[in-house]
Amino acid sequence: MTSIPAHTASSSHGTESHRPTEPGHRFSAGKLLVLFVALVAPLGAFAADWNVTHIYNPNWPPHAKFHNGQTMTFAIVLGALSVWFLWFRRQYGLAQLRLAITFAALYWVAQAPAILYPGAAFYDPEFAADAPELLGVELNQIMLCIFFFIILAAGYGLEQRRLRQVAEDAPVVPSSSIGS
Repeated sequence: MTSIPAHTASSSHGTESHRPTEPGHRFSAGKLLVLFVALVAPLGAFAADWNVTHIYNPNWPPHAKFHNGQTMTFAIVLGALSVWFLWFRRQYGLAQLRLAITFAALYWVAQAPAILYPGAAFYDPEFAADAPELLGVELNQIMLCIFFFIILAAGYGLEQRRLRQVAEDAPVVPSSSIGS
């Protein structure tokens, strides 16, 4: 059975032809932006939570720590899936880019509405006074979500444009020669 590459175009003779996809290991600005977001979630979760404010907080009940561990593990899984689709697939194209961005975004998508749950707060009361600020504005997780969504949108735009250019520049291979 012959596998068909992701990029397909019609030739001037009306027969279907295919353009090969490129390997996923090529560096580009768009892919690096997506990689940044994919790695920030797991690294940031451990940097922010593996301390007295979360995992080692004596005021947290064991079940709260369980869910914090679940969230940190979720970040690792999503980051790994994003990196895999972005860099380690033999064929790489728009579908793999979209999957990589989806996995990179899911941690932040799940985090955004978390403040809406009853009793939720951005910071525990004993640490609220130490909340980070930038230019006098308290930084919180919603701002992080927005920031990372903007980075992912920029990464998608740059990489989508690059992939289109690769597809336009690639030689067209008639379908009759595929698998020959």
